[in-house]
Amino acid sequence: MVCSRHGENHPELFEARMTFYQLKQDLIPHMLKEEQVLFPYITRMEEAGREGRAIPPSYFGMARNPVRMMMTEHDTAGDLLRQLRGVTKGYTTPPDGCVSYQTLCQALAAFESHMHHHIHLENNILFPRAFEMEENSAPDFYKSAGEFNEQRCIGH
Repeated sequence: MVCSRHGENHPELFEARMTFYQLKQDLIPHMLKEEQVLFPYITRMEEAGREGRAIPPSYFGMARNPVRMMMTEHDTAGDLLRQLRGVTKGYTTPPDGCVSYQTLCQALAAFESHMHHHIHLENNILFPRAFEMEENSAPDFYKSAGEFNEQRCIGH
């Protein structure tokens, strides 16, 4: 709606829309990998630690493998957010912008803030904690991973 109303005078809106679309396209699979693969594994590690059990093996090895990918994707999201901020001149509504334009800019600024908070929590709190859990139980982890691999390879 804002593009159709203001796009003629503010062609940067189309670039902002394309940047936001790219961000959305990047975030959807990213969040699916977090929610369906990484976070459930971290939860299992937490549960194992609380119960004094060895960390269960995962099909992706140690958490460092998917976390590296997540952090690279976080960097990409950060780049796209910087691009979006730049294109919109810091989410500033031009003098001829209507209420919808103002609302869009406010929503984009809030979205960026939430994304930075999300990335901070994962990169600086959750992921280091997962690494620490693995390091503290590394012998158990490798022992369990070995037993897991032996069980899967029976008959080969």
